[in-house]
Amino acid sequence: MTDTWALAGSAIYATLGSAGTVPIYDTLAPQGTQPPYAIYQLQASRDDYSFDKSDFSADVTVKMLSNRTWPGEARLTYGHLHDALQDAALTIPGFTPMRCRRTSRVEYQDNEKFWHSGGIYRVDFSEE
Repeated sequence: MTDTWALAGSAIYATLGSAGTVPIYDTLAPQGTQPPYAIYQLQASRDDYSFDKSDFSADVTVKMLSNRTWPGEARLTYGHLHDALQDAALTIPGFTPMRCRRTSRVEYQDNEKFWHSGGIYRVDFSEE
């Protein structure tokens, strides 16, 4: 069985990397990484099966982290990531991309004074 999230995660990584603005990490940045940087993380996924094919949907959080006093750096850099990912034609072998679209925004400052600015994206694929 194909790990569709691994394939989708690789496609998201490649697309975000094309924005070329900051380092991109899956779920967590290595300890000691200096901001700004971005992470993407699977929130939930669903496989739908029919008689002759399957579909895959995932909700993925993409966010910038910055340790500036104000969220401007995180917002600005996230904007570049959003431009790269919104309506992107993600490539997954054996699947046709159906949608890659932000469904909501995320912004908060954590206890360590890091700003998290980003969005949650819905990605949908249909098996070829």
